Amino acid sequence: MTSALICVVMAWAAVWCVTVGLGAWLEPRPAADRDGGRAESSAEDPGDRLFGLFWTGHVVLLALLQVVHLARPIDGVVALGVASVGLVAFVGALWSGRLGTSSTLLPPSKTGWVVSGLLTLWLANRALGPCTNYDSGLYHLPMMEWLQRWPIVPGLANLEPRFGFNNAGLLHATLLDVGLISGWGPHLAS
Repeated sequence: MTSALICVVMAWAAVWCVTVGLGAWLEPRPAADRDGGRAESSAEDPGDRLFGLFWTGHVVLLALLQVVHLARPIDGVVALGVASVGLVAFVGALWSGRLGTSSTLLPPSKTGWVVSGLLTLWLANRALGPCTNYDSGLYHLPMMEWLQRWPIVPGLANLEPRFGFNNAGLLHATLLDVGLISGWGPHLAS
């Protein structure tokens, strides 16, 4: 049980880094950085900035997956490509200081660490539970199989009307359901 919790937390950390990296990749560099000078410190809260980069990266990820899925299934090759681009962008943004310093990226107090750690472990424990949504077996999991095996299939809703609804969240879950972590997608994306 403990090793499974650690695996879930590590996967979430990797997904966070990739997603923030994709958000930082899309964000324009400040003018001072482009000119070779030091960027002035922003009055913006670093936590708010990381929150914004995460959600921007999530939008970029879903848009990228939708475009890629027109030509190929969401498989390990796509997952490796997305992870590579996201991690390179994350390391580049971290290296250039655009994500802030370690003091702005980490919780400022011991209480923040304890609360964040306990909340993360509780959520990871909940994510390891069974998939009990009645519609998961009805169309979520079968749709993820279609997404993994084939590029977009015109007329798929003729087989099951629920397959006709565009749910980009299933693309994200499918991306987490490949390779060594196959079968974990619904747990990691929940």
